[in-house]
Amino acid sequence: MVCIQWLHIILNLSGDIHPNPGPSSTNSSTASLSTTSSMSLDLVSLMSSTSCLSVLQYNVQSLLGKIEILTTEFSMFDVLAFSETWLNPSVSNSDISIPCFHSPERNDRIGDSHGGVSVYIKNSLFYKRRWDLEPRNIECVWVEILLSQSKRILFGTFYRPPNADAHYTTLIEHSLNLAEETNITDIIVTGDFNFNPSNPTLSRKLLSICQQFHLEQLINEPTHFTESSASVLDLFLVSCSHRVITSGVGESVLDQNIRFHCPIFALFSFSKPKSGSFKRFIWLYDRGNYHALKQSIMQTDWDQYTNTDIDEHATLVSNKILELSKQYIPTRTIIVKPTDAVWITTQIKQLIRKRKKLYHRAKQTQNPLHWHSFKKLRNKVISLIHTAKRNHIQKLADSLTSDNTSQRDWWRLIKSFISPTEKQTIPALSHPVTQTLSYDNKSKSDLLNNYFSNQSSLENCNKEVPGDFLNNL
Repeated sequence: MVCIQWLHIILNLSGDIHPNPGPSSTNSSTASLSTTSSMSLDLVSLMSSTSCLSVLQYNVQSLLGKIEILTTEFSMFDVLAFSETWLNPSVSNSDISIPCFHSPERNDRIGDSHGGVSVYIKNSLFYKRRWDLEPRNIECVWVEILLSQSKRILFGTFYRPPNADAHYTTLIEHSLNLAEETNITDIIVTGDFNFNPSNPTLSRKLLSICQQFHLEQLINEPTHFTESSASVLDLFLVSCSHRVITSGVGESVLDQNIRFHCPIFALFSFSKPKSGSFKRFIWLYDRGNYHALKQSIMQTDWDQYTNTDIDEHATLVSNKILELSKQYIPTRTIIVKPTDAVWITTQIKQLIRKRKKLYHRAKQTQNPLHWHSFKKLRNKVISLIHTAKRNHIQKLADSLTSDNTSQRDWWRLIKSFISPTEKQTIPALSHPVTQTLSYDNKSKSDLLNNYFSNQSSLENCNKEVPGDFLNNL
């Protein structure tokens, strides 16, 4: 009876109980232990085992309706660049947000529903938009990424339409010239340039640009496919080829069967701030021996944990309950990387891995039957992802209207809708005077503490008390 009373007290004090407690975050609470993507498993393993900077570019031919697919497939990358986004001012950033990334940097085509580029930067990275490198009447986005106090990278994304004239190409050269004049040595440029190698004039122009700005082109296999052709249209132009760990072309994960692009990727040996992964202690409740636990609780002398201090008393009882629970309920500690979308299921991850194998087999054999099997499974995965997101949203809606939802959980759901792009980590902070960057948590905490304390500090040393005040004493 004493045990049951104390359990009731502790539950009331706790407010609510989470079965697997960890950081309170909509995104991280359901994050997976492993990451799936359209890239090879070896590449994913390399990205997770090193601190390299990973970049992906994809011509998506409309971003808005495909954001959940792209989130599922590519959220493990540090920088995502999309061309032909087909966005306009009526589409807000919240409509195309990706968890664990800053709000997208966009350059939408004006007066047309096509074209446009967008860039997403991981929350753990500090960056600034370089508007000064973006000439008017050209579809590009430049950002300056600060990896450390002494390491800066310029990253640019372009879209050059197929019917672009010589003046448009001149604008691209002007933009690259502005980037070169910043004296930042490490420059990464990507995008869909439509410099088709089969066109001698365009091929020579690309070679001329690379020679003029000391850039090296990394992609050497087709990225764009039609009914009768395969072309290298999506490119990586870099000034730091000695930093390239690997680069290549991934599989098409969007439902584009006739004319489509494939994503391109590159990994660079730049050190970066650690991502916001964390350890979580979980209980395997389905394997617990609850009969033995009940017997152990009944046999415990709870009077020995009595204490006149109610807080100390609750602590002693709680620790004893945890001690007994660990004896009869299996536990484990996992490392959670909050990159996967909250709606992704185990079934979807398994099918993505299977699709990956089918893609590599079809690519090696070029057998039409193998390509058909790959495309069939790819479209099934796309459908399942859309369905999973709809079901997730419906589940949230049902929770809001349910009488069984606690007040605390209800407000937590409301907050997830109001701030869907909640950041998991605070990016590097710049000192207001020295302009130096703080990356580790302690330095950032000290910087914030000093700032806010200075706002409320009064310089009252050697100050005289007002005369009227003394006279009224």
